[in-house]
Amino acid sequence: MKITYTKEILETMGIFARATGSDVKDCFEYDGVLYFVVAEGNLGKAVGKGGQTVRELQERLKKRIRVLEFHPNLVDFLRNVIYPLKADAIEENNGTIVLRSADRSTRALLIGRNAKNLNRVKDVANRYFTIQEIKVE
Repeated sequence: MKITYTKEILETMGIFARATGSDVKDCFEYDGVLYFVVAEGNLGKAVGKGGQTVRELQERLKKRIRVLEFHPNLVDFLRNVIYPLKADAIEENNGTIVLRSADRSTRALLIGRNAKNLNRVKDVANRYFTIQEIKVE
């Protein structure tokens, strides 16, 4: 899938990269939140000590910001997307992803009201990987 950027998104990526000193792979807006995808090992640098850098950028850009660390492995990338939630297991089988959690509240948070969180996870992951379906068990 080819990703195209607007001039505004490219400018925002530049602002983020200069402010954090991290390698920004991607930036997109989803549901009013700006997502920055940084290269492996750049998450700490991008977030800043105690999340300070992200807080300053949220004030400067007047948008909520979420930083994700890219991983070439789908399962590891999904772990980063659902963080701070933790799934007991993430399984991938022919484009179907199953997020397993024994904890009811974690399952509820993974799904979200009207499956909003689950759809967000699927949409974000589909930017880099091909996923037909995502389920929580």
